Amino acid sequence: MKKSTLTHPILFALFPAVSIVADHLEFIRFNSRLLFLAIILLLGAGIAYFVLYRLWQSVGKAAVGTSLSLILFFSYGHTFDFLTKERELTFIQHRHLVLLWLALYLALLVILFRTKRNLEMVNRWLTAVGTLLLLFSIVSIVQFYFTNRNDWQPEELSLRHTTQSAQGMPDIYYIILDAYANEATLNSYYGFDNKDFLQELEARGFYVAEQSRSNYALTSLSLSSSLNLNYLNEISHQAGENSRSIAIPTRLTEQNQAMRFLQSAGYQFVFLGSGYGISQENRFADVDVKCGRVDETIGRFIATSLLRAPTDRFRLIERDDRQRRLCMFHELANMPQMATPKFVFAHIPSPHWPFLFDQDGNAVSLENPNHDQLKEGYLAQLIYLNGRITQVVDTILQNSSRDPIIIIQSDHGPAFEFSMDTPSESLYQERMRILNVYYLPDEAKSMLYPAITPVNSFRLVFNYLFAAELPLLEDQSYFSTYQTPYQFTDVTESIVSR
Repeated sequence: MKKSTLTHPILFALFPAVSIVADHLEFIRFNSRLLFLAIILLLGAGIAYFVLYRLWQSVGKAAVGTSLSLILFFSYGHTFDFLTKERELTFIQHRHLVLLWLALYLALLVILFRTKRNLEMVNRWLTAVGTLLLLFSIVSIVQFYFTNRNDWQPEELSLRHTTQSAQGMPDIYYIILDAYANEATLNSYYGFDNKDFLQELEARGFYVAEQSRSNYALTSLSLSSSLNLNYLNEISHQAGENSRSIAIPTRLTEQNQAMRFLQSAGYQFVFLGSGYGISQENRFADVDVKCGRVDETIGRFIATSLLRAPTDRFRLIERDDRQRRLCMFHELANMPQMATPKFVFAHIPSPHWPFLFDQDGNAVSLENPNHDQLKEGYLAQLIYLNGRITQVVDTILQNSSRDPIIIIQSDHGPAFEFSMDTPSESLYQERMRILNVYYLPDEAKSMLYPAITPVNSFRLVFNYLFAAELPLLEDQSYFSTYQTPYQFTDVTESIVSR
């Protein structure tokens, strides 16, 4: 038995788990789920090899059959995406490609069974290909960690906290509603009056910053800016204006100054992540609440494999996304039962796409929605979200032993009416104007003003709680696109003047 005969099935079994990390280095790391995935793939490869060997009584054939099985299994999703992006092939459905895949697989097995040829060269070739694929991914990972060891961070604030017992401090809730539009945007571009929701919050003691804007147009920059109490324009010099890497914002979000300061003051940091991207998880949280079974890591694995077909057919990802949001509402409402004081960060990925609920909370699915359906779906989900957030707020206020501090704001607005690819003043209005409301003691509430932006949120809170004496920054808004996240355009005047 040649060594190469049994090597390549192991290589092709390990490659999917390693490539997920290599392809999404900024926010996917080796973790227990990836380790579990790698073990499952190795076991699956072992079972496939054992079955094929018992059928054929040939080590070489069993090894080739195992590797080809893995290749076909993990090339399905890529092939489906490639074919359905071609205008002439948009009619292709999973049922077509699955039948083709099964026919191709059976044909390969029949050919392997009938062949009388020595497969040593095939085994060597598969070993070489598997080695190169795995090596390229490992090199990408190593190169990333060596070239992205940029430890730049915004100015480290000179924060101090009193020596009084932390038990006397209020809980702090920071709730992000992804892509939630400002009242003016909803009125102007969506024909929707959101005053009832805002007035309900005001009746509960919230301050509504009616003229608030996001400091940045992208989630990664917006969250890392607000949680670090500072602007991040210096990243363009550190990473390069043409860089698309979000490694620095990801690190700044995970190891943010607000969290570190509050932990040093005796707070527990409770993290309820969106399950995706920059807020998938936080290794530095005291409590990392997991909602949903399919996070970014598992989702990428499913998207590339043959599991994509049944997942899409039965809308399993949508169901899990729906359950994730319901779980987050439930966990937020239960937070007062946890020991205090605590700093709770929750990034709820709604009313952003995908639209999973109608305005009454019933499950919905939108396939290939047009422009009008997108806006209708967005508004329906926003209306449902209004009701759930109101319920969560009521439960927190009723069950907290001491009045908490609650900040509810969006990371940015939507971009359905105007495309992110075509910057304009109208796009800046839609994308940058945000929901921003505060539940604070009257003394702190008196320091708020209508145009306050997220970069000043924790400056104001820390000044009130800890007499931190942090100066409030100018409320600026910087637009950039996903293609060039660090090419900033100051759009403050374009928004304020309208």
